[in-house]
Amino acid sequence: MQEVLRPCILGHVSYSGGLGAVISVSIADVPQGVGVIQSKSGYRYQMTPDDMLWLARSTEAEGGTAPAATIWTYAQRQVAASRTGSLADLVRSHSQPMNPIWSSPTGSGCVRDPSKCTPALIARRLAAQAKPWSSIASGIREKVVRFATGLLPNPVPSAVDFAAPSTAQSWLSRNPGSRVVLQAGNWYVATAPSSRWPADQVTINYDGRVAGGAALATGLGAIAVVAIIGGGALLALGLWKRSRTRRKLAA
Repeated sequence: MQEVLRPCILGHVSYSGGLGAVISVSIADVPQGVGVIQSKSGYRYQMTPDDMLWLARSTEAEGGTAPAATIWTYAQRQVAASRTGSLADLVRSHSQPMNPIWSSPTGSGCVRDPSKCTPALIARRLAAQAKPWSSIASGIREKVVRFATGLLPNPVPSAVDFAAPSTAQSWLSRNPGSRVVLQAGNWYVATAPSSRWPADQVTINYDGRVAGGAALATGLGAIAVVAIIGGGALLALGLWKRSRTRRKLAA
């Protein structure tokens, strides 16, 4: 679906599918109604508002130039491990800026590698972990809300991990069959098993609207089909009228 970003007014962002269907989403508050992560293998996980808050915090703190890739990689990592724990817990354990072991001089990560735990870095991590929704960059909040409501296509099907380039390169060298899916500040990587996934192995279902690596499918799709059919009918009618006019003129 080709989306056109409309101006943000009072915390709302509107999107158009280019066929008259417009959806407005609010980024003013953490989304309360959120979708279900599901997979072709039958896995299902009902996301929560707390998941969305931590997802936004981590996506902002991890940087890179592809926030949608970070968000979807977390969802696919949740599926790959068939996790029963929360997505928020996954984010906090995977993301260094969110992980308590890297947020205190006595944390196990900091004890293992003090060079990554200067007072400035620890202070930055603690601030990121406590950041309220309203203080997170609007572009990040917008992506998270779209993800939660089945409006964010997946740019990295099969990616189940991401890291800084040097860390990713080291990991790739130790894991034959793994590959880079996207380089965008961070590197997004797929394992040998996840590389065999179809593009829509992992999807988000929100109130019947489904987003994933394939096209968005949904009530919007139905609107689009109606619009296309209607447009075709109008075109046919216009051609018929022109033909009829030409015949009259020729007579």
